[in-house]
Amino acid sequence: MIKILDKAEDRVKLHFMEDDSEDILGIDRDQWIQWLVSQTENGDMRIWANIDGKEITSYIVAYDCVDRPIADHVYVVYFWMDHSRGINEELLEKVKDWAKSIGAGTVQVATTEPDDFSRYDFLMSPERLMELKL
Repeated sequence: MIKILDKAEDRVKLHFMEDDSEDILGIDRDQWIQWLVSQTENGDMRIWANIDGKEITSYIVAYDCVDRPIADHVYVVYFWMDHSRGINEELLEKVKDWAKSIGAGTVQVATTEPDDFSRYDFLMSPERLMELKL
């Protein structure tokens, strides 16, 4: 089941996961979760999670950067999935649908290192992940 994590108590649950956010983002886990929780009231940020029972098996954090005429994109700030559970393209579709609904022209991964996302090359190429035209 895909769920938007729009409450602070839902976002705190991400703290107990074994994702690679520290390696990819280069910040302490506590800082990452604190930032996610502090953004709960920020309507520009969304977190979608795939939940199996009570376990979060994948999640994606996206940020609305649509500010025409300067910018027309949504940034994927972070994306994690448990490879043992298989591919979950539904999360990416949720981001693309949201991006279209707010008038974005592209979804971009917020990184200068495409290789950070090479672990998802079974889903799509890192180059394609860097910018998805809508």
